[in-house]
Amino acid sequence: MSATELRDLAKLAARGAGAHAAQADHFGRATVVHLQSGHAPDLLQNALDALPSGPIQTMPFAELTDAADALGRSYRAMRTQNPAMQKPATRVDVPDTFLGQLTALAAKTYVPASDASRLSGAGAGLADND
Repeated sequence: MSATELRDLAKLAARGAGAHAAQADHFGRATVVHLQSGHAPDLLQNALDALPSGPIQTMPFAELTDAADALGRSYRAMRTQNPAMQKPATRVDVPDTFLGQLTALAAKTYVPASDASRLSGAGAGLADND
């Protein structure tokens, strides 16, 4: 799966689990970094299971931003010291069980397909003529 697809799916999964938009965005980015680093998804699964009152929700936004900034500075410093260091992979291996959990939680954010939802603006509408 591409890193971008994983980030977006993890972000939707966090929203489906009850995270606020900013925390969900950080969770999506952290998921990519975590799995690209070769770590198992256990910590990520635990964070999703703990929502809506778990660590994603209780960590102040400023701390999340500071942590992301520190990670970026650390990565840039490592690349400066070792020019041969590769850029992060654009593809990420995601274990099937974790992918299933992300997909199920992301599905909670979708609007049910019905005539009523289409009439209220969801989806392509009743007369899609593209």
